[in-house]
Amino acid sequence: MRHPSSTVSPNEITRKANLPPEATGATREQHRTPTVVAVEAKHPEQATTGFRSQDTTPTTSSNETVVNVTSTHKTCRENDKRLPKIILKKKDEVKGGRVTVQSIIPHPTQKVIDDNHVALYEPKLRVRLQQLSTYVNKEANVYALGKLLPTATWGAFLPLADHQNELCNPSTNKPLTVWTVGHIATTWFARNGEPERQASIAVVPLSQSLIEQYNLLVGGLLIPPSHTTDSVGAVRAVKWQSEKGSSMPTLFEEVFDAREVFTNKKDMPDYLVTDLKKNDLVLIEGKVTKYRAKDEHNKWSLQHVQMELAAISLLHSNDYQHGPASNAHDIMGLHI
Repeated sequence: MRHPSSTVSPNEITRKANLPPEATGATREQHRTPTVVAVEAKHPEQATTGFRSQDTTPTTSSNETVVNVTSTHKTCRENDKRLPKIILKKKDEVKGGRVTVQSIIPHPTQKVIDDNHVALYEPKLRVRLQQLSTYVNKEANVYALGKLLPTATWGAFLPLADHQNELCNPSTNKPLTVWTVGHIATTWFARNGEPERQASIAVVPLSQSLIEQYNLLVGGLLIPPSHTTDSVGAVRAVKWQSEKGSSMPTLFEEVFDAREVFTNKKDMPDYLVTDLKKNDLVLIEGKVTKYRAKDEHNKWSLQHVQMELAAISLLHSNDYQHGPASNAHDIMGLHI
């Protein structure tokens, strides 16, 4: 603060007002905010407080200074308007919003089981199928295929938890575990008695509308998106049976016998994956994942979506292996 006896010439005030912020040491906020410039005070109290008394009339020099400062601020504001605006577009957006299950399927089906798919099963098993097909456990992040979390979206990248390629609960950034109940259409785990590097299982859900809904979901998560509902008639889950850098695949072991009861995995008997047959009734657990692929121009512009297999639980074993797996009327020799 200047001493009351110090004086500042009008020329010095005008010169400092026209200097850029870097020269005067002003901050960005100071530079943009109109400044009250103190001129030579006629009274000591005016110099110390920075305010003019009511009987003080502004001088010509102070008026020139205010004009110069205002002009400088106006020029800066105009320069700010001319600066290009950079808008960062998030990945996987639909109509201005982030892709979620609800944005693709705003009205999910309520028909998770068609009667003709389970007509020959006994009431006890049908009750179990209904419970498993509508199961939701928010704490464990487990959702049946027909009851997916509406806000689920692709996860975020964190240094110790990279889930950006998995469908996650946005509030926890944890991948959803999806349960799919249905009949086995195909399995691929071994060839000539030797484990394959990449295994797969295709399961036909118990509801036609649920099949169409799953196809719609996968199509909406693709890049570019696809809006067809009849491209795939089954949920195909894949699993690598070999570790990275290893050339020795190991047969998938997360298979359990849940024909008596479906409970904690440690309390269910193990089941050999190669003993699974077409038309067997199973529950598969998996995660919805994505990966990049090259287009026809050799650019990584495509995004594919798949179900990554985590576990298989056998709910009912069927010895009849002829005819389509989706037709439960053809199932014979049922035994619970």
